[in-house]
Amino acid sequence: MKNIKVRKTCTLCGSKKLTDIFSFGQSPLANNLVKSKVIQKTYPLKVVTCSSCNHLQLKHIVNAKILFSKYLYTTSVSEEFVSHFQNYATGIKKNFFNKDKDNSLLDIGSNDGCFLKELKKNNVKAYGVEPAKNLAKICKKQGLNIFNNFFDGPFIKKLKKKNIFFKVITANNVFAHIDNLNKVIKNIKKLLTSDGVFIFEVSYLADVIENKIFDTFYHEHLSYHSLEPLDKFFKKNSMIIFDIKRVKTHGGSIRVYVSNDKNTKVKKTVFNLLKKEKSSSLNTVNNVKKFFKNVIILKKNIANFLNHTINNNEGVIGYGAPAKAVTMLHYCKISNNLVKYIVEDSKIKQGYFMPNFMIPIVSKKTLVKNKINFKFVVIFAWNYYKKIIFNNKNFFKNKKVYVLLPKLKRVNI
Repeated sequence: MKNIKVRKTCTLCGSKKLTDIFSFGQSPLANNLVKSKVIQKTYPLKVVTCSSCNHLQLKHIVNAKILFSKYLYTTSVSEEFVSHFQNYATGIKKNFFNKDKDNSLLDIGSNDGCFLKELKKNNVKAYGVEPAKNLAKICKKQGLNIFNNFFDGPFIKKLKKKNIFFKVITANNVFAHIDNLNKVIKNIKKLLTSDGVFIFEVSYLADVIENKIFDTFYHEHLSYHSLEPLDKFFKKNSMIIFDIKRVKTHGGSIRVYVSNDKNTKVKKTVFNLLKKEKSSSLNTVNNVKKFFKNVIILKKNIANFLNHTINNNEGVIGYGAPAKAVTMLHYCKISNNLVKYIVEDSKIKQGYFMPNFMIPIVSKKTLVKNKINFKFVVIFAWNYYKKIIFNNKNFFKNKKVYVLLPKLKRVNI
């Protein structure tokens, strides 16, 4: 098994016209948290763009089995995502299954079953496929229909042999994680009914650039999607994007609705966003390069702030250990000499260390019990900072609390 390979062609259009854009240097895998202070292997984190379709993507691809066979991120830990999936599931039931006896749905990359559970509440006959054994186990304990598999050829054959097909297939926050998207779409088409719909949510490049959220670049995120390249990609695969919605998750995402019937009527939402992308020059090389120039400036500002504005002797903790915190720590060189602990609400991550800088990930109770003194808090899970502050008013009392992105600022308690 090769651990890593270099991209030779665009994951969407297959073109060999790839242009190097930016390098974050060497970085460990973002979700490869460790139980002991052992230095982890690092991999190049470089970004390229396709000159043919303007799709932004990573140059180096880490083997999916290394990344996803065990996974320490759980969706249900976020109240925001629980609410998001409640509304999402209700919408799917109303718009696609309300008058249809065939209410079968397959969710690719089901994580801990947060979305499946909401679909089940809406009487949708939902199945999930999840490669991480630990997460599939959580789904099974909840009585959810889960396959512990990668969404690959053998899995497709197994379902087709049983004559199992789906009216709707979903993939939420996994479409950016897939290397060979053409193969995946071909597999999706094999399992969709002729009038079936593929729906996926993914971080939106326009929000990444506008908010300068560079910490979303890590090895799992192979693609940084926008509508223009996706529109061309699905048309090439005889499918049609017929609707699109902007959603707030992950600092700004899009929910894309794709029909297996290429004659489906396209809504104005698609034309309007395509027009907006073109007028803003979103997908041009110059625009992307400008973004990364701003990233370099932001890195210097963050590093200077943390190493000079904050006094090392006064005690600094982090709050939240999301995957993006690894990119922030390594790219901005934030060491355990500065951040002594990271508090994490997800029990599945507590007791681990952030890779290579070896910052212990602990519960809030652990800090209180051990009487750890600190005056500064840096919230790495910046997309949840309002909720974190709301839940920790007493814990943060008399502390100086900061977020680094989308804008470096002190927040009021």
